Amino acid sequence: GIITDISNAFCKLSGYSKEEIIGKPHNIMRHPDMSKKVFKEMWKQLKNGKSWSGELKNITKDGKVYWVEAVIHPNYVKNKLIGYTAIKHDITNKRHIEYLSITDELTKLYNRRYFNIKIEEEIKRAKREDYYLTFMMLDIDYFKKYNDTYGHQAGDIALQKISNVLIERSNRASDFAFRLGGEELGIIFSLDNEEKALKFANLIKSEIENLKIEHEGNSRSPYITASIGLVVKKGSKFLDSNDLYKEADENLYKAKAKGRNCIYY
Repeated sequence: GIITDISNAFCKLSGYSKEEIIGKPHNIMRHPDMSKKVFKEMWKQLKNGKSWSGELKNITKDGKVYWVEAVIHPNYVKNKLIGYTAIKHDITNKRHIEYLSITDELTKLYNRRYFNIKIEEEIKRAKREDYYLTFMMLDIDYFKKYNDTYGHQAGDIALQKISNVLIERSNRASDFAFRLGGEELGIIFSLDNEEKALKFANLIKSEIENLKIEHEGNSRSPYITASIGLVVKKGSKFLDSNDLYKEADENLYKAKAKGRNCIYY
């Protein structure tokens, strides 16, 4: 992975001069969000003498994010591997448009459209690998009262702060946080067992209350809180996404019926 040569065009894109980057490992440009699985698969193919292609999230010298579509192939001289050549195209604008199409503008969570796609993918993967998949549905307690009392602008700010909790806590490649509609939010994640899933849900619930956003209309706390409906199942136990959503919604209703600011699963 040591860089031996680089084009002027790539210097312009990455922000590095040739002198700064030649002799350095290629991962100097890797964005920390990129899954290690991608690079593991890449090197597996390259070491088997095959070319690899895919999209990579990189970071410039001054910390800006950019995306490239890369084709990497091994170079041989007299059947001896001497290195690799990577040809990359800047697709940052394309990825930005894709991001806008799947992201809720206010909260920066994934939107309902992307949820409908992702839930199907994750259920299929859970069934194939038979691991625990968890879907957590949250509803902000007495949010209409909050808007009526403090105004819709304050409501938007509160929703953004709560969404940031979800974003910060769903930072693994297998975690996805969504705005499902209004003040209803959701997280898809996978953990080893029910106990860990419940612990994670309790952490989210506690961190929302610990934001200490004043809410005088909340009978459960002086602050904004959330009720949570949780579903934790092994892949072999899932029927389809509609049943999963319905069960989480019913559990959320039961959490509210229990008095709110609690988890039902």
